Amino acid sequence: MKNQERAKFKSFRSGRASRFAHLGQGLLNAGKEYAKVRFSGDLERKMGQVRSAAEIVRKMAELKGGVMKIGQILSITDDLVLPPEVSAVFKSLQKDAPSMSIDDINHVFKESFNRLPLQVFKEFNYTPMAAASIGQVHKATLHNGQRVVVKVQYPQIDQAILNDFKNIDLLDQIFGLIFKSKPDLEKIIGEVKASLELECDYHHELERGVFASKVFEKDERVRIPKFYQEFSAKKILTMEYLQGDTFEQTKHYSQEQRDFLGQTLFDSFMYGLFNHHFVHADPQNGNYLFTPNQIILLDFGATKIFDSEFIYDHDLLLQSLEKNNFELYEQQMVHFGFFNSSERELMKRHFEMIKELYYPYTLEGQRPVEDINPFEQAIDFLKNIKIRGTRSPHPDFFYLDRGLLGLYTKIRGWNAKIDWVSSRNSLRSEFAQKRYGA
Repeated sequence: MKNQERAKFKSFRSGRASRFAHLGQGLLNAGKEYAKVRFSGDLERKMGQVRSAAEIVRKMAELKGGVMKIGQILSITDDLVLPPEVSAVFKSLQKDAPSMSIDDINHVFKESFNRLPLQVFKEFNYTPMAAASIGQVHKATLHNGQRVVVKVQYPQIDQAILNDFKNIDLLDQIFGLIFKSKPDLEKIIGEVKASLELECDYHHELERGVFASKVFEKDERVRIPKFYQEFSAKKILTMEYLQGDTFEQTKHYSQEQRDFLGQTLFDSFMYGLFNHHFVHADPQNGNYLFTPNQIILLDFGATKIFDSEFIYDHDLLLQSLEKNNFELYEQQMVHFGFFNSSERELMKRHFEMIKELYYPYTLEGQRPVEDINPFEQAIDFLKNIKIRGTRSPHPDFFYLDRGLLGLYTKIRGWNAKIDWVSSRNSLRSEFAQKRYGA
């Protein structure tokens, strides 16, 4: 490992002031890049925006934590929210970031097991396979010869995450530089924070990984790695080493293989949702591997198990669109907190927009993702109205929508043709039978 990389992490910034200053410097540099070409032609402005994004991504990668996680969430939107050139820069956050030093890795092991990595494992590769927002992944071998991967959490990352969400104003400025239309960060920040706090506990991830194994144990198309509790702790997680292709590599699969993976992804998402109320809510590409006949899920820190009532009410919302039933739609949108009951005319307009987006997925037969950008539709809708007195929507939608976004962008990237209706309706029927005993 290069000395420069080691030095970077040994001086890890977890304090609010130091992280604010580091990110602020990145914002300043990015702003300078963008200012150079602000009044230039389209190509020059686009390149300036890419350079600005690259500077911000570099700072996010160095800081890790909540800052980097938000960047990773943005990266799964492909070109739906960010310009394609900027989205490509953010995708580097899905798998590559500066790694921690050998001394830091040893410290986490001593703190967790009172032993060094090579006292716990027969072999341990200090050079990580991947480094992300909360920890990094290493290859290792158990004493029985079993090959495994080991997630090692960054020191003080939990404190860093807490401090990141105190710098919302600065984050707001940063995204103003890189977005076509800047999102309202405050609406999602609380759920991102809560999700990240859970992700910092690898005991929680192990439990959810074991739960996912049971969810998909009868589906040979979906594989979950085996987890090793005796070699895991709050900041260390050991699991079976599995091999497969990255999402980018699957784009070279045949169309038939991509259709199969797309259908598998949709079926497994709907099966988990209806039958076990479970969603894998961190669908960045680095959390998946693929073969032509199997999907491998790797990360379970950001998962959600919903209560039965939420699944039932959400399905009623979908049925209101399928049946063109505005009264049911109105009832559910008020129930979930998206609108107040006094905003009926606004809801009618919203109903028409959502119905248009959802309509292609109510048609029989195999169909691809429609070439419509739902974010642009929503932005155009919001530009033309003023919403007053609305409440914060049901927080569970943060997890559900995040999972659906990953589903949407992968199927779209494969240009896969999916039988949306048969899969959804068969699982909906199973859910109804369980709920009512019919």
